[in-house]
Amino acid sequence: MREICERDHEGNRAVEVERSLVHAGGGLEQIQRKEAGGGLEQIKGKKASGGLEQIRPDPSHEWRNLSLPHPLFSSLRPDPSHDQNPCRNQCRHPRQWLSNPYDWVDEGDGQIGYAILPMIARGVMLGPDQPVTLHLFDNIKQAAEALNGIKMELIDAAFPLLKGVIATTDIVEACKDVNIAVMLGGFPRKEGMERTDMMSRNVSMCIAQASALGTHAAADCKKNITCLTRLDHNRALSQIAKRLKVHASDVKNIIIWGNHSSTHYPDVNHATFTTKNGERLVREHVADDHWLKTEFISTVQHRGLAIIKARKASSALSAASAACDHILCSDSSYGIEPGLIYSFPVKCENGKWSIVQGLKIDEFSRAKMDATAKELIKEASFAKKIKYLELLHKGHIVLVYIALYWWLIRYIWSFFKREKEPMKVLVKGQIGYAIVPMIARGIMLGPDQPVILHLLDTEQTNEALNSLKMELFGSAFPLLKQVVATNDNVEACKDVNIAIMIAGYSRKDGMDTKDLMSKNVSIYKDVASVLEQHAAADCKVLVVTNPANTNALILKQFAPSIPEENITCLTRLDHNIALSLISEKIKVPVSNVKNIIIWGNHYLNQYPDINHATVTIKNEEKPVKERIGDDHWLKTEFITNVQQRGVAWNRSQKATNSALSCASAACDHIHDWVYGTPKGKWVSMGVYSDGSYGIPKDIIYSFPVKCEKGKWSIVQGKFCGFYML
Repeated sequence: MREICERDHEGNRAVEVERSLVHAGGGLEQIQRKEAGGGLEQIKGKKASGGLEQIRPDPSHEWRNLSLPHPLFSSLRPDPSHDQNPCRNQCRHPRQWLSNPYDWVDEGDGQIGYAILPMIARGVMLGPDQPVTLHLFDNIKQAAEALNGIKMELIDAAFPLLKGVIATTDIVEACKDVNIAVMLGGFPRKEGMERTDMMSRNVSMCIAQASALGTHAAADCKKNITCLTRLDHNRALSQIAKRLKVHASDVKNIIIWGNHSSTHYPDVNHATFTTKNGERLVREHVADDHWLKTEFISTVQHRGLAIIKARKASSALSAASAACDHILCSDSSYGIEPGLIYSFPVKCENGKWSIVQGLKIDEFSRAKMDATAKELIKEASFAKKIKYLELLHKGHIVLVYIALYWWLIRYIWSFFKREKEPMKVLVKGQIGYAIVPMIARGIMLGPDQPVILHLLDTEQTNEALNSLKMELFGSAFPLLKQVVATNDNVEACKDVNIAIMIAGYSRKDGMDTKDLMSKNVSIYKDVASVLEQHAAADCKVLVVTNPANTNALILKQFAPSIPEENITCLTRLDHNIALSLISEKIKVPVSNVKNIIIWGNHYLNQYPDINHATVTIKNEEKPVKERIGDDHWLKTEFITNVQQRGVAWNRSQKATNSALSCASAACDHIHDWVYGTPKGKWVSMGVYSDGSYGIPKDIIYSFPVKCEKGKWSIVQGKFCGFYML
């Protein structure tokens, strides 16, 4: 099976994400479960050097954690002469990537791959000016339909940086010329499973993929092997920050030593935090040596397991986030045996890492470091017996694990010199898991806007809600100042600036309209009145769940004092789908198409109108209609595809909904509403009708709008194409 969308056929490089999805009982099983005591970590990180250079240099007094390999892999080390820093090129080519979430879990709903894909496509990993092409690989042919559904979502989300998506079950095609490989797959360690059994399964699973990488990946990809301990690093940061009552961004230079398992050692002996009076040592201010040597270490080591137990699924959000920030091979530093993949403190510059040298190690730390090294030596010994490391040493196999840099944190921190007041964002409902990391990362409100997240759901979801809070807290997002997780409407709505209403009953087959509205009235009535009384005076409300227009109107009826212009519904998803279909038809990047309109209801009778849309080709702007030259397709297949795309997603992905693309569209909607639309460009929003274009007043209807200074206005003029209105 091969599915590909390429909008730019010249110089395309690729980001590849291998997704192994288990189809069981009519549902889409999940990508990854991480077990805190599970020996080999299931998320691997790739250190990129020798061509894929660091986008942001490491500050001189701060380091991060990577797990590094050593002399055993000397043949894979980057050639110093190989220097192709993409930052030096004004015109940047899309990067090629590979990622592999192999999953054999039998329960849960957290997909690491599903969580990480929008972060890649949004520029979280490689920056706002780096185009990417995603390769989605799955070697289970039964999962081809689900894989294609994910591909559809990615394309239809209309990410400007995403130049193409390849979905394939052919490992050679998947690995072809990739610059970065994100290896998310592996057999997790089950209770009672011998470590050697787990390793045998993982080795046999990796050999074919590794061989393909060694033969077909780009040269800069093949020379780099790391794995992920940034997740533990972030968790340690968050625990110390909580103890000191400061923000995680104020704490630095924690070290994770050793294996990514329950034996790793979180070391704070050299950590500092920033106060109004300057930089202080963490140990001096915590002043509780017993806590630091017991509860703190245990909490960091077992945090993943706690999240899994609470969510009954993997910690996908925090794992994906850590991968975006970012283990290496030992060179004997600190007495660690050469050749082990071991977590060290590192600094990064120009795409290369170096182990921080000269740190003093006390007896307690030495014992902890040696204990985790002993575990790794045992694992390495077994791996050698099964020829795995031997093959690696010969250069026949190169496993390139996540080249996803820590630099983004510094990029965001650079804006903190003039920190704004945090905005409070309420998220109510079921795709919150997809949207909250986008909000916390600054995708919705920008890289300099701190946020406080208010998460609201029912009492029945308390455990899952609190586990989501744990994940957000453990991800150490610099912009995230606080998380309020509650089922109390008043607490959730208190002083919120933005409310994203995802909760609601969707129309089922055969459901009467009255029954549907009755169910949604019961949901929106209480929260509407509480928003009216307790939200900030200028609170902006976005209703997402279908029937979105009607639900927004219901909310308005029960919150009459909220200004009409502050209640909207989401039709940006349909707008983005239309953009992606047009760009695919014309074979241009989606960012080259603008001014499509979605008229009407967010339902099957909406009208996607391209009569005023334009496309830029070779710096020349032309009407889309003229460029396509197929009026029949535009009035039939195009309209039908936009109207029914969501149904197609849900069918292909079975049990899951279109959370990824919906969350991305919601971010686009709020971002443009708050910060404004670019000059000469409009977007589609469901807003209160003022009678424009002959549409009845007092209904929520999707119009073309422009936004400026936090306010929207309907684009006026003489539009054609009214046969569908």
